[in-house]
Amino acid sequence: MTLTLIVISLLFHGFQSFPVSLGSDLKSSPAQSLQVVFILVAMQIFMLWLGLFLGDKFLYLAGDYGNIILFIGFLLIGLRISIETFAIRKGERTFNLDDSKSILLASTAQSINSLLVGILLSLFIIDHFIYFGFLAIATLSFSALGTWLKLSKSSLAFASFIYLIGGIFLIAISFYFGFFSDKL
Repeated sequence: MTLTLIVISLLFHGFQSFPVSLGSDLKSSPAQSLQVVFILVAMQIFMLWLGLFLGDKFLYLAGDYGNIILFIGFLLIGLRISIETFAIRKGERTFNLDDSKSILLASTAQSINSLLVGILLSLFIIDHFIYFGFLAIATLSFSALGTWLKLSKSSLAFASFIYLIGGIFLIAISFYFGFFSDKL
């Protein structure tokens, strides 16, 4: 059950690349779209690795408070993603992806949640390569889909709906890990 919830959580975090990749148009600039997808995947993986590294170094101090840390962490991430739903719906989370610097900045901004999730996931005794694999596949899929679709009201509505579902799911995960799970 725990691994399933973690994998679904990583799939929702991979979806965060979708609104950013909507700023790139695959048909008009395939090279730039590939660059966007590559940088989004690389930044998500790097931030997850950094979070796992930091969590491994410091969260051993948590002791018996692991469930409380998971509850608070996933709750705050879920609330943050749910609140971002409104900004995505208005089109405020799309970026101008004209050069490598703006792509890197946008991908760094959207991958901050992966850093936080990496810190939280370091509490589990699960092979870290599983995390990298699922996050890479999810980010690659959703960012490729975002470059393929045109920026429109329907694509923004789709993105905000998935963000809302993801935020609610992460809030539910926080309650499960905080109060019902004993497998840390």
